[in-house]
Amino acid sequence: MTTPITIKGNIGSWDVNEDQQLRHTQAGVPVINFRVADDHRATDAQGNWYTKSTSWYKVTIFGAGALNAFESFKVGTPLIITGTVEMDEYKNPSTSVKTITPTLYATDFGINMKYAPKQDKAQAEPVVEVEPAH
Repeated sequence: MTTPITIKGNIGSWDVNEDQQLRHTQAGVPVINFRVADDHRATDAQGNWYTKSTSWYKVTIFGAGALNAFESFKVGTPLIITGTVEMDEYKNPSTSVKTITPTLYATDFGINMKYAPKQDKAQAEPVVEVEPAH
């Protein structure tokens, strides 16, 4: 049994070659990978905030959530993500060197509205009301 964890941070980069990519498994399931940076902030003696350190997390989302993330997220998007961590092993075929990367497999995620940019209500899409079917 794995214990779910929750992280928060900003998308720092997309996996692979820094381009946002929606891929599919051999079974046709959508998947997206990205890295999240969680800055650990502190204040100096004058009360000024600075970044003390940064933790990086590899995040993987499968299924319909991957499609939504692909359409909604970009580098810098502040997120809150819950999921389970697994240790992924990769063996480089040319050097035979093995690396182990902790990956957060997201089950629930969304934009952290505490830090999201505010949208001008005048620019927002109008809400179209639909009359309920009888």
